[in-house]
Amino acid sequence: MKLWNTIHNSESQRLAQRVAKLEEKLFEVMERNSQLKEEIARLREDNARLQQQLAAARKFLRDVARVTISRGYLAKLIAKVSRS
Repeated sequence: MKLWNTIHNSESQRLAQRVAKLEEKLFEVMERNSQLKEEIARLREDNARLQQQLAAARKFLRDVARVTISRGYLAKLIAKVSRS
C-alpha cells in the first residue's frame, strides 16, 4: 500500500509541475498575442496614412502637373527614389 501512495504522489507532483509550466507558457503566449494585436493596429494606421499621402501625391501630379499616373507606378517611383 505504501508503494502505491509513493508512486501516486510522485506522479501527481510531476503532473502538477507540468501543468504549472504549461500555464506559464500560456500566459506568455497571451501576452505576446496582445502585443501583436497592438502592432497590427499600429501598422494598419500607418498603412492608411501612407495610402492617403500617396493619393494626395497622385492628385497633385494629376491636377498641377497634368500627369496621369497609376498608384502602382507612383509607388514604384517613390520606392526607387527612396532607395537612392
